[in-house]
Amino acid sequence: MDFSTTIDRLRPSPSTTPRRPRALHDPGREVRAGAALAAVLVLGVGGWAVASRLDAAVVGQGVIRLADTRQVVQAPAAGIVSAVHVANGATLRAGQPVIDFTTSDALAQERALAARALGLQAEVARLEADLRGESRVPAPAAFAALQGDDRTQAAAALAAQQAQLNAERALQRSEAGVMADRSRQIAHQIDGVGERLASLREQEALSRDELSGYQRLYEKGLSTRTRLLALQRSVADLGGAAGSSRADIARLRTQVGETRLQLQQMRNERMAAAADRLRLARTELDTVLPGWRAARAELQRMTVHAPIAGTVSATHLPVPGSVVAAGASLFEIVPDARVMAVEMRVPINEAADLRTGQAARVRMVGPGMQTLPPLDAVVARVSADSVQDDRTGASYYVATVRVSPAAAQAAVRSGNFAGGVRAGMPVEVMIPTQSRSALDFVLGPLLSRSGGMFTQR
Repeated sequence: MDFSTTIDRLRPSPSTTPRRPRALHDPGREVRAGAALAAVLVLGVGGWAVASRLDAAVVGQGVIRLADTRQVVQAPAAGIVSAVHVANGATLRAGQPVIDFTTSDALAQERALAARALGLQAEVARLEADLRGESRVPAPAAFAALQGDDRTQAAAALAAQQAQLNAERALQRSEAGVMADRSRQIAHQIDGVGERLASLREQEALSRDELSGYQRLYEKGLSTRTRLLALQRSVADLGGAAGSSRADIARLRTQVGETRLQLQQMRNERMAAAADRLRLARTELDTVLPGWRAARAELQRMTVHAPIAGTVSATHLPVPGSVVAAGASLFEIVPDARVMAVEMRVPINEAADLRTGQAARVRMVGPGMQTLPPLDAVVARVSADSVQDDRTGASYYVATVRVSPAAAQAAVRSGNFAGGVRAGMPVEVMIPTQSRSALDFVLGPLLSRSGGMFTQR
């Protein structure tokens, strides 16, 4: 074997060439991936803990009952039942008159004051119309609101005052007519005296002419003195008669002025009397009206009105003519708009977070009521002191939560529950007391306890 052959055998063949050694495993990649996953998990959970709401609330169980129970209607005062306007089972509206009581004295006093007040108001209206010169008495504004007997009595009083005004107007026309007739008669007398005066003047003129002729004849001796004196007396008589006629005319004209003055004086006196009577009527009315209002209020108190809307429930309603004592029970009213309430027990350690007016949620828990949405409610009352259970000895507070009928009906409509929400149904009440996140829920107890870790007495 030669040396070259040996060398060739020792040279490694391609199939027997040694492989390169593998690199060592690097764990950093998995560590980084794990850290990133942990960071995502921490950030996700932390973000959820901060953003998610886990509000604190007081939760309790209860049963729905009616907050507004039957209301008893009592007699306001002792009296005699005069009228009953309802029957058992009748539907009432709030303020509706139900039973009328009466006492003869109170009714008589109220009617007397009503007649006087209405009569005075009508009289004031008549006097004002008379002073204005009107012939119609306008109805006072207060008469428009009257009803029943008051309206009838007011109409009668107004009609009486209208009749009186018509009579006064007729009397005034009669007086004016008498004065006008008197003035016309005097005017005729003046005309007659004037005609007589004209005749006397004409006679006097003729007599004077005749006297002048006889005077010339007498001077010539052709006439006697006796005839001359007779003519002179005739002229003088005619002059005196004419003067008397002129005086009569003046006197008659004075009578015309006096008649007119008398008529005006009568009008002035009547107007002054009307003004004085108007003042007295207004003063008296100011005195009578308060008394009538008081009497009417007293009589109104004798009428029992329905305090709330509802249905009459009574075994025996009083009948007209029956005597009822003051404060006696007349009947009961079952309210229509019934507010539902839930009484729940609140543990001692949770009662500090409750207050009146807090919003609450009431959820129906009975069979078949899962479709009903929660009902909006309000905390109406929290007991002032704790109550101890006689059976278990545990102490608790009582909270009353009210649900309005509107909220219950809206929930029933939205939940398609035909039966409605009724008294006696079991419910679960949740009263939110504190707004907090999930992080507060987890860290809150730790932070509250760590507050006193580094304190020392």
